[in-house]
Amino acid sequence: MLAGDRLHWSVTVAGSRSILKFDLNRKSLDLRLLPGDYYTPLSPVKFPVMRAEGGEMGFLFLYGFIAQLWSLKPYRDGVEIWTPGRSIELDKLLGLNPEKDPPQVRGYAEENNVVFFWTVVGVFMVHLESWRFNKLSKTSIHSWYHPFEIAYTPGIGGGQDGAKVAVDG
Repeated sequence: MLAGDRLHWSVTVAGSRSILKFDLNRKSLDLRLLPGDYYTPLSPVKFPVMRAEGGEMGFLFLYGFIAQLWSLKPYRDGVEIWTPGRSIELDKLLGLNPEKDPPQVRGYAEENNVVFFWTVVGVFMVHLESWRFNKLSKTSIHSWYHPFEIAYTPGIGGGQDGAKVAVDG
């Protein structure tokens, strides 16, 4: 995920979940651990790196049917701390049965800030700012999804303005 002039990846190092940051200007790497309760090796937590509110780097904390956006906020003396943001109960938003398998993250399209969740009833695309969603398909857990985005430049090749999101399933 690109935020400002830095690329970010979710990584697991020595059993701890972290975010690896590459600063394109300084050409330097930095590793930032996730908040304590969320990087223990025994917890079944998913943490894809995503754009947080304000456009900076954050991550989506997914545990069971709860999705919560986290971001770094200034604390004091130049120190930043992880802060939870908005959260949503996906079973209620998407009309899922909480006694079935919980959703799984299948991809993230950063230009449109949407995440793709696999569920037992199909794949949903959820916009992370508005929490609006579209149901895309019915599928099995063994299907692969490759979200990609295409931006059209006005006046070139007869395309239209704006960005499009497509899913290759």
